[in-house]
Amino acid sequence: MPLSSGTEAELVGLLHEAAETLLAFPADTEALGRVATSLTSLGEKDAAAVALEALGQLGIESGQVALGVAAVKLLERLGQETRAWALLSSLAHAFALGSPRVDPALPVRPRVPPPPKKGPPGAPRITLKVAKEKAKAAVAKVVAKTSEAPRTRPKLPCVPILGSVDAALFQELVSVMDLGTRAKGDVVMEVGEEARSLFLVARGALRVTRGEHELAIIRAGAFFGEIALLSGTTRTARVACLDETWLLEVPREALEAAAAKSPRLADTIASHAKKRLLANTMRTSDLFAQLASDEREVLVGRFTPSIFEAGATILKEGQDGDRLYVIVSGDAWVYKGSSVVAELHHGDLFGEASLITRKPAAANVVATTRTVTLSLDRASFNNVALKHPALLAEVYKTLIEREAVQTAASVSTSPFIIEPDETVV
Repeated sequence: MPLSSGTEAELVGLLHEAAETLLAFPADTEALGRVATSLTSLGEKDAAAVALEALGQLGIESGQVALGVAAVKLLERLGQETRAWALLSSLAHAFALGSPRVDPALPVRPRVPPPPKKGPPGAPRITLKVAKEKAKAAVAKVVAKTSEAPRTRPKLPCVPILGSVDAALFQELVSVMDLGTRAKGDVVMEVGEEARSLFLVARGALRVTRGEHELAIIRAGAFFGEIALLSGTTRTARVACLDETWLLEVPREALEAAAAKSPRLADTIASHAKKRLLANTMRTSDLFAQLASDEREVLVGRFTPSIFEAGATILKEGQDGDRLYVIVSGDAWVYKGSSVVAELHHGDLFGEASLITRKPAAANVVATTRTVTLSLDRASFNNVALKHPALLAEVYKTLIEREAVQTAASVSTSPFIIEPDETVV
């Protein structure tokens, strides 16, 4: 897939425009990326290699490790293995676990690129020679800036995933990554798809949605796809590109092999998965709609995620319950005897009857697919309910609605409780 498309005249115009921006703002990685990809598409391989090398170094100085890795991959495609290896070594030295440049206290803030600058209508046609000369001058300015004395170089944030492994494993992980370019509007993930990879965003932005809910905007420097990968479920959200995007794809097998060598990496991915799992559920559940976004953040640390295999009995009749549960992904059936009296799906709340009335469960619940739940213990629920009456009212509403259905059907199905047999940590 070409990095930049269009006629030669359009590519030359894009190159000239990006070079002018870069001359004015030498730290603009977006402009430098456009210079590099335009030169590549125009067949100017030597100039493109210099620009990509500069892009990688600028990625280091600006804390954008994924962008630096993308530059490594693009250099490899140009046949510039020596330059690619040297840049990869610099990235590992700067960002890998134990790097003297990394400051764990610095937050990672995905960069929001400035909007592209357009030339005035009717601007004169620019020749390739003129555009190349301006691009060379702009790249030289970047190289000079990134070659300043080490004492002027700022500390770097600890970047998730690649910052969780040592230099050797850093380079090993990068070697198995595949760089792909996606156009605006392209769908990277769809609900229900099998999870085979984790993605790092090197450039661009993507929107994450589930139904009518927008879950997040993911920008350069972030990663996604870890939830379904870790839980072994299918994708639970749709991810689409908001603009041209560079994605680094890490196959599941390679990630598992790296995690086996680095417990820190496994912990990092699991921790991010748990936070995102909770945040996504809180945005889509009617129960948590009663809370402000900052209040949801406070609740995140109190929930416990659990995984149940298809066919597992996750609730036994007569069992006492002291937790409130929400289904994050998967499905479960509620049995009374041999009859299915209810079905539970994503976002469904259960366990509220046992929690509030302190009565034992009156039915069995069986997972029909691999199912992930979130649960809140009684003490945390009581604490939250006292501060947020609206949340307690939503729980009572669910309880009353279920009791009405049970009365009509002469079947009790509401007091559910799970005994977790595996917890994501």
